Parts: sequence; structure tokens; C-alpha cells
Amino acid sequence: MAVPIFAAGRTWVAVALSLSAAGGLAGCAQPAPDAAAQSGPAVSAAARGLALPAGSSRAGQLSAVAAVSARSAWAVGVTNRRRPLIERWDGTTWSRVASPDPGPAGGFVPLQGVSALSTRDAWAVGEVAVSGHTLIVHWNGTAWRRVPSPSPSTGGNVLNAVAAGSASSAWAVGYAGSSSILATTLIEHWNGQVWTHVPSPAPQPGCGGCQFPGDRLAGAAATSAANAWAVGSSGHGALIEHWDGTRWRWVRAGDAALPGAGVAGVAATSADDAWAVGTADGNTLTEHWNGTTWTRVPSPSPASADVGNQLTSVAAVSPSSAWAAGYSGNQTLILHWDGRTWTQMPAASRGDEPEFLGVTVTSGSAWAVGLDGSDDTLIARWNGKTWTRQPDRQPR
Repeated sequence: MAVPIFAAGRTWVAVALSLSAAGGLAGCAQPAPDAAAQSGPAVSAAARGLALPAGSSRAGQLSAVAAVSARSAWAVGVTNRRRPLIERWDGTTWSRVASPDPGPAGGFVPLQGVSALSTRDAWAVGEVAVSGHTLIVHWNGTAWRRVPSPSPSTGGNVLNAVAAGSASSAWAVGYAGSSSILATTLIEHWNGQVWTHVPSPAPQPGCGGCQFPGDRLAGAAATSAANAWAVGSSGHGALIEHWDGTRWRWVRAGDAALPGAGVAGVAATSADDAWAVGTADGNTLTEHWNGTTWTRVPSPSPASADVGNQLTSVAAVSPSSAWAAGYSGNQTLILHWDGRTWTQMPAASRGDEPEFLGVTVTSGSAWAVGLDGSDDTLIARWNGKTWTRQPDRQPR
């Protein structure tokens, strides 16, 4: 069961925008804020995306997206009936693909993260809330199959993100514990044959290497067997951990002590180029790793801090090209890094308080997914010039 970690304007934001088993779909849990309290430019009707026919979006939400190429991508999430949701892009259309569903009828079984190495090798992770077990499924080119995965805590185990570096090395991260107060970081590793639980200490100043209650991981990235990142939040603010090929260690974030700071996504292109994104004191948070330190980089926050600006995911292809997605007030939010500055881009949004929860990028195109605020899936595509909403034409 996912738990809230920090307030970001209109709603409590869960790790990786996780879903609440008790409350259904994340987001839109509270009334829309007073428009007078918002700031920033209005978004035109054209920028808000395509007008889609009835039944062209699927009831539910998409929490993560991963692309292999311009003709192959995966998006995962949960239906409004609380069951796993997997959709595939084949270069022409998005369509639903059958997924393993290990939970009992009526149970909550969301998929939270996805990572793809090729058209025949992809991973998706989440939880089986009723049993408190982790959920990991694998695509072998033909079908999605569940793969055994550790669930070390008797109080519940949640996987929020997965990052595959190769066929013999992948990382899944989340948290273990029965509540936000009791939660501790959870990291699992795939060695090509089995998933195993890997210790993930999160030392803080003066702690002597201990874990603080409430430590949770939300995002993961890997570039090699000796370079991987896991990010999230704790009672002390943003939480960032690094794998050096031997062990996981805590790394100080640029603004770790800011009130309400938390990191929801991470992306890396090399050992000395990585981005972590989230929120801090109601504003967007973008931090860059240069191989030595994490430093906060200015980024747009179109809405006022009391309304809230949240980045949920980031994807990068080079030091001069990265995308970050989330929401700002009652609009979706997409930012682009050009090597010098983060710039807000017109984003496809529709409905009441839409949110982007995941973003991915390949050569010449990018995808962002989430929910449109009306409990329907939201998919947008960057074609090199504009972001437009895309249909996933599936019956409700």
C-alpha cells in the first residue's frame, strides 16, 4: 500500500506518485484550487492536446513509460478496477496487452515502473497490496510473465521503479513497511537468473549509518554494472543513493534539507551526468550530478508554491537534452533541458487536474503518460516540434 510522503499543492503526493489502495487512483483527491491562487501563463486550447472521441482513452492511470525506439514503447499503470494495466506502442497505435494478475478479485494490484532493453526484454514492477508482496513481471518478446521477487517485510512491500542496465543486471526500488513512519528503503537486483534483496543503507549526518523511519525510494536509473542511482525521500528531505559496483551508499542532495523536499525520478547518461527531479517547498526541484556533487539547477514553477509544482519523472539522452514531466497547479507540466536552461513546453492536458507521472525519450521522439484528471489514461507524444495527446483506443 502506497503512502503519502510530502504535500505538493492540491494533493498528497505519494512516492513515484504511487496509488493508495484505500483511495483508488492517485491525484485529484481534493477539490481544484481557486484559480485566483494560481500564477503563470494560461495554456491555449491547442496546447492542451487533442480532442479525442469517447472510448479512446482507457479508464485508469498510467504511472510509467519506457521506449526502445520510435516504434516500440511500453506504458504501465492500473485500471479503475484496481488491476494491472500494460499498454504497448507498435509504431502506429497504443493497445492493451495481457498482464499477469496475481491478486484476488477486488484486490489492488498496480504496476508502478517499467524499463525496456529491447523488443524482447522488458521489466515492470509494482505490488500485490492485499498480500503485501512485491510484483515483478517480465516481457520475453511474446508474453508478460511474473518472476519471483523478494518481499522482506511482513508489513508490506512496494516496488515503485525499475532500471535495466543489461540482460543480466536490473534494479528495482521502493520501500518496505506497514506505514510511512515505519517504511525503509527496498532495493532488489536481477543477476540474469534471480531477483535478490540488496542492503540499502541510507545514512544521514549524525546517524552513524542507520536508516531513518520513513525512507522511501521512488525512482531508479542505471548506466553500467558500476553506476546506478536510486532516489526518493525521507524525514530529512530528498534521498539519493548510489551503486558503485560493490555497495549502495547515501549521497548528499543539493537541497536535501529544504522543507518538504523529495525526489521522484532520476535519469543518467553516464557516470558524470545525471538528473534528479521532484519538489521542494511547493516548487519544482531539478538537481544535476557532475560526477562529484549534486547541485540544484533553476527550473520553472508556473504555479504559486501554495498551489504546488511537482516533477514526477525525468529522461535524458545526452548532456544537452533531457525532459522532465509532472504537473503545476491544475495543468500538466513538461520541461526541456537544452544544455543550459530548463524551459517550460506547451503540454497536452485535458480534464480536471491532469498529471504526468512518467516520461521517456528516444532519438527524435518522447512520450509522457499519466491521468487526465477524469480517471482516464493520458498519453502525449513529442514529435520533435510539439507535444500532442495520443489516443490509446481501447474499450472501457
